[in-house]
Amino acid sequence: WALLMISFWDSNLETVKDALSPTKGIPLLFVEIYLKKTREIANSLLDIAYDGTFGIEDFNLTESDFFIKIRKENYGIVKDISLASQGETALTSVALSLALIQQSLKRYNIILLDEIDSTLDEKNRRNFIDILERQLDELKVEQAFIISHNKEFDSHPTDLILMTGHKVDSR
Repeated sequence: WALLMISFWDSNLETVKDALSPTKGIPLLFVEIYLKKTREIANSLLDIAYDGTFGIEDFNLTESDFFIKIRKENYGIVKDISLASQGETALTSVALSLALIQQSLKRYNIILLDEIDSTLDEKNRRNFIDILERQLDELKVEQAFIISHNKEFDSHPTDLILMTGHKVDSR
């Protein structure tokens, strides 16, 4: 009887260990669900700039690596975002950041973004504002404090807080 109980305990213990394992159990399932939602949100934002011709296909997590598989027009599926252009990589980073914010922003409708657009080229700085507007509307953000050197904001209706010694041409 005691041997049967030990055997039963050992098999249940292995089941519990497997279920709690970060590489094959429940935590991995939660990560996969979270990343799926992150991908969906980021792709809806990337569609604003790329009209469905570029997006995140999947996340590939291993014990030592994290790849972001992308879908790119005329190239098909690409193994990792590092193989995309610098502009695509920068805008994807912005979209992922905003997607993560959306999933974690629950209590407050105020957001602070500190030079989130600093790596974007001239072309993608306008796309950034379009993506940001959509995301702020989606999140029902009432106030956004944005620290940026993006000149696209100059022609956008905003309230500015200027540091001493800085000027803006409002013509």
